[in-house]
Amino acid sequence: MLSKANYEDRLTILAEQPFHVGKDRKDSVDWIVSDPTGDLLIECKTKKLRLEAKIALTSTTVLNDDLDKMAGFVVQIYKTLFDALNGRYAHWLPKQDKPLYPVIVTLEEWFAFGDKIFPAIDEIARRQIARLQMSTTIVDTYPYTICSAEDFEIAAQIMQSTGINKVMSKKTIGEHLFWPLYSFLGTVFKDELAQVRKRGSLFPEDMGKINWVLKD
Repeated sequence: MLSKANYEDRLTILAEQPFHVGKDRKDSVDWIVSDPTGDLLIECKTKKLRLEAKIALTSTTVLNDDLDKMAGFVVQIYKTLFDALNGRYAHWLPKQDKPLYPVIVTLEEWFAFGDKIFPAIDEIARRQIARLQMSTTIVDTYPYTICSAEDFEIAAQIMQSTGINKVMSKKTIGEHLFWPLYSFLGTVFKDELAQVRKRGSLFPEDMGKINWVLKD
């Protein structure tokens, strides 16, 4: 998807690579996407918000368990970000004057309970980071975004034309921080979103096959 979205060849895309801290082998984030204005550190997760969490009216046990797992993904990206900032990645080094944005991409949108679910994840993640004796200021210095793969596909196309920092600097500040990515793009980058929609699917052949099967 990243390669398809990079149709003007303005983004540099690096895949996951192993690195070592002493004798310990670790893996970098899944993808690093860069342009002259900023960097995205991307982790891709298949975890979905379970149906029980979406429909439960009296018990929050399943929901809380899912929130804990998502918060764990947030913590994971900051742990590897700490390694990256300390020059431990073998294939990429951060630049001091270049903004950096962690992104967790999921299979589907997690925005299931109005404006409460992302702040809840954030609160849990900060507690987990503190328990690891990491400073939670890393979250404020490098604010993260959680989004679905579908929404990120759209955002990547907008970022490759407008610049990573132009999009992400507005997404990760103020009230937009906990907005769903698509809602943010539809409000702040309305014209650019319309152009992406006009352009159509990045995978028209696959969409054609899906439509054919559905019609059949």
